[in-house]
Amino acid sequence: FPSHDTSGSPTEVNSTIENDTQNSNTGEQATINSNSINTTPNSGANNLDIVQEINNINLNSFTKENFIDIKPLLLSLLNNEEGHLQEAALRLAITQAADNEILNSLINGLSLNVNDPDILKSATQYFSKFMENPNIEDSKLGQSPKYLSEQTQILEFFNRTLKDGSQLVSSEAASQVKYILRDHNYGFFENLVQKLDSESVAAKNLQNCLRKYSLYKSGG
Repeated sequence: FPSHDTSGSPTEVNSTIENDTQNSNTGEQATINSNSINTTPNSGANNLDIVQEINNINLNSFTKENFIDIKPLLLSLLNNEEGHLQEAALRLAITQAADNEILNSLINGLSLNVNDPDILKSATQYFSKFMENPNIEDSKLGQSPKYLSEQTQILEFFNRTLKDGSQLVSSEAASQVKYILRDHNYGFFENLVQKLDSESVAAKNLQNCLRKYSLYKSGG
């Protein structure tokens, strides 16, 4: 993960995560409350403590009827330049439903850790939640197709990353397109690959994703 300058005034990471879990088989309420989260870059043990707390949250112990509001925690940690915190938060985010605020926080946070391919890989799995086919009938009724604006955000992120990212990040991003490639955005990536250096690893990885998708759709 990127190193950060911790000189000058000491920084603190304060996190209060109240994890009150009960056996879901008893039907008793189980909740996670994020009361006060203030995260800043810190190379000390506090960050590791927060990562451990996040990793200890066992979402499998909750029933579907129990509402678990971990969104404040995710919004805070996804938009954080400390890679360990961001990656731990992503492991929680991919267990949650698609959410516009979480997406915005994640895309902002990716700009802070732009050279971390592992974070990008997990982020793309969350992006896939927004990739259902837009409902054309909604457009005919004057309604915005579901997730249309979110899909535009995500495709623009890949457009920037593949064109302007480092070789390491752009090549990883191209490989991860497989998670979000659908019939309705195939043309976008087909057009994008033509704008990349044909000899670059990113172009070759993206071409490979497109080829495999075409084979899959044709039953090959």
